[in-house]
Amino acid sequence: MNNKQQRLKAIEKELIIAGILDVPGTLLFAAGLYATFTPEGEAFLPVLNNPTVVTSCLVFGGGMMLWGGYKLFTLLREKAQLLKMPG
Repeated sequence: MNNKQQRLKAIEKELIIAGILDVPGTLLFAAGLYATFTPEGEAFLPVLNNPTVVTSCLVFGGGMMLWGGYKLFTLLREKAQLLKMPG
């Protein structure tokens, strides 16, 4: 196996890990959005009735989603560049 194939294999592994690590951020962000637009006191989890918790979900979840998106974008760009290279 040459260096290019090894790097492509490593990128595939990193893509899977980044995708898995992006899921909790998406769930936090979704819970924050849900709680933001739910009438006061009617959230399916009592903790989502607290505005501080909702804001934290939006901030941390959004941050995790941004990191995941950035990581996926850079890995996919590197993969595309490697696939364009001859050999």
